[in-house]
Amino acid sequence: MNHVIHLPEYGFLGIAGKDAIKFFQGYTTCELNNLDSQQSGIGATCNLKGRMLASYRLVSNANGLLLIRMDRRLVEPMIEFLKKYIVFSKATLENLSDQYMCYGQIRNTTNSQRSEEGLVSCPAGKDQWIETDKGSVVCINPGAEQDTPNEPERCELWLDSKRLSEASPTETTSDAELWHHAEIEQGLAWVTAETSEEYIPQMFNYDKINAINFEKGCYLGQEIVARMQYRGAVKKKLHRASITGKHLIGENILDSNGRAVGTIVSNSNTLILAVIQTQSKTKDQSLDDDLPKDVELKLANGDNISLSAVG
Repeated sequence: MNHVIHLPEYGFLGIAGKDAIKFFQGYTTCELNNLDSQQSGIGATCNLKGRMLASYRLVSNANGLLLIRMDRRLVEPMIEFLKKYIVFSKATLENLSDQYMCYGQIRNTTNSQRSEEGLVSCPAGKDQWIETDKGSVVCINPGAEQDTPNEPERCELWLDSKRLSEASPTETTSDAELWHHAEIEQGLAWVTAETSEEYIPQMFNYDKINAINFEKGCYLGQEIVARMQYRGAVKKKLHRASITGKHLIGENILDSNGRAVGTIVSNSNTLILAVIQTQSKTKDQSLDDDLPKDVELKLANGDNISLSAVG
């Protein structure tokens, strides 16, 4: 099973110049100095209240360009947000969404003989990226090299316009459902236009996937993010549930009294990720991370659902 999937919902922000790393280090939760030609990273940019404006996967290429993949609709808001801070840095911001296209490749690793079909063969190792003659490749989940050898191997391929015509195979599909399903199974959610500036990073479990570095220097929103981490004040957590039919990002999860206790933040036709209130505002009611059986939750259409904590 090899699927090469066009992911048009992703766009690209480029930060170039002598001070690109130094500048963005103050506006991202991750540690940029750990990036090199073999390492990608996941991070988020927060506002002063610690709420994520956007989250992303990023690389630093050989030419010193920070290439940041995020929800396409958030690239321009990110530029508007950052440009007031970048004026004294030797760095520039550019929307590269029309110059790069994002593809995903899902490869079955249950067979020891790996097929060479598709765009590219993922490199060994975890969360690596390499330059190939077909573009930049981010290897997300090389299953055969990990502790879970039966998991599908997933790669992202970031193609620039010069390589696009020669690198797009005939088997490419525009159906991103398989990719979204795989990410939800992994427990990975990204900030979208519907959820921008609504959640702190820990509510997406970013503290569990090294998307937050608690040892680095100051960045915008750090005080709030650190306080939530060290004082244990995060009362909303990421949960997964099986569903029937597509439900929209931003749709509420309701309790038995019809009160909103959570919101869908990632979706496929059969799975969702939702940020759920794990402790109610009243003293006599609470939800723990495992969501006790006596707490009934449902979707806005009335369907009952059973959620389990992620991570």
